[in-house]
Amino acid sequence: MSAILFVTQSSSRGGVVTLLGHILSNWPAADTRKLVLTYNKAHGGKAYFQSLAGGRVEALEVPVWDHMAVLAKLGSSPHWRSIFTKVLNRIAQPWLFVRAVAYFRQLCRELNIAVLFSHNGGYPGGMMNRAAVIVPKRCHVIHNLARRPSTWRFPLAWLHDKVVFWAGTDLVAVSEACARALRENRFCTGDVQVIYNGIPVDAHPATGKALAQPQVA
Repeated sequence: MSAILFVTQSSSRGGVVTLLGHILSNWPAADTRKLVLTYNKAHGGKAYFQSLAGGRVEALEVPVWDHMAVLAKLGSSPHWRSIFTKVLNRIAQPWLFVRAVAYFRQLCRELNIAVLFSHNGGYPGGMMNRAAVIVPKRCHVIHNLARRPSTWRFPLAWLHDKVVFWAGTDLVAVSEACARALRENRFCTGDVQVIYNGIPVDAHPATGKALAQPQVA
């Protein structure tokens, strides 16, 4: 039997956590595929994700070193956070990225993943989200506005976006504003679909008339 994989990386518990919880809890019963959720070790929604595990839902902590745990310990000191981030990006990040790509590729083979959804706040997202969109059958979901890269980051940003489209990744934005920011601030030349976040509602609060439940493709 095939499975559906969800990937998220963050240091806090935000709207993406709430959305994933709703998706996993309301996935159509007619679709009997297993739902697998992966997250980084320092994810702010870790406890919540673990509470969802059971039955058809499996929650997995990705066994890749998580720099967000170190950043949390550094607190609000901008000086040390900046130094640590620069050292990480120049020395450790490439190796961590390769390891994350290998992990997701192996996981997709072992669990017979039919489709992978990479959820992140902005674009291009965390290291895990960037690694996940390299594997087959993936969809990158953007929940925030993409920022224009700084001048010295332009070459890497251009290369990243080209690899994303070369890999055939489907890009989905949760609003027209997110899609517009992606087109204007990044190097995305392919199609960007807009699919608004669905909210399960049994009846309209004013009229009481039943509404159709959102369908998950």
